[in-house]
Amino acid sequence: MSTRAERKARKRKVVSRVLSGGAALSLLRRMGQKDLGTSQKGTGQFCLIAPLGGRPVVCRDLEAASAKAHAAGQLLLADLADSPGACPAIRLGADASMEPLGDGRVLLRVAVDVLRGEGQGAALLRGVLAVGEEPDAQTEGLLAKQNQEWRQASDAAQVVASYLRCHPRVDEVRYPGLRGDPSFDLAARTLEGGFGTRVSFRLVGTDAPVRAAAECGADAPGEMDAPSAIPWQDLACTAGDPMAQVLFLEEKLAKF
Repeated sequence: MSTRAERKARKRKVVSRVLSGGAALSLLRRMGQKDLGTSQKGTGQFCLIAPLGGRPVVCRDLEAASAKAHAAGQLLLADLADSPGACPAIRLGADASMEPLGDGRVLLRVAVDVLRGEGQGAALLRGVLAVGEEPDAQTEGLLAKQNQEWRQASDAAQVVASYLRCHPRVDEVRYPGLRGDPSFDLAARTLEGGFGTRVSFRLVGTDAPVRAAAECGADAPGEMDAPSAIPWQDLACTAGDPMAQVLFLEEKLAKF
């Protein structure tokens, strides 16, 4: 596996365009997907992957995924919805990346060397870029705000994960930012500015722990239901006060 310095040394030139929601959906339909999945999926000319995803949450190896996709004659497209501004996907081996802007539009980035290719996938990406718009100052400001909020929520998730790891009602915690987590070493090489906003955990003494809460925090409370068939609790932390989110969880966990 290459080092961070080696990846920076081979930094690829990138073309960026902002797509309307309709253009993004058209791209996905032509790939044979309704939306970008949270795991690696191969469809024709493309292989889709999200750096962060799954339940329990894991960080995925983009360099390995790139090698696998290219061996199969596919282009690797990274979905950065759960890691906006935090994963240099193209530098890690992806051929293109898509990042939702939160207003129905999507930022598409494509490596220049890919656009010079002759395959159908390269032709499709060239066509999509042709109908996109160059990012303007407003878009850059939106990206910066979104990325800052993600980093704040990621910092909160780090606090929440550390709290859950010490809680007597919690049997196991998965968060890529915890030392000892199966994804920690990979996440440290893959992500920048944080380890993600999602935390997964299981309760002690239940074969099927509580259903996932939609969000974690006093400003956007989720409900933790009685045990269900879903084996992992999945929390999405917010950019709000980390301690308020811990107190919210403490109140909910006291009911089980």
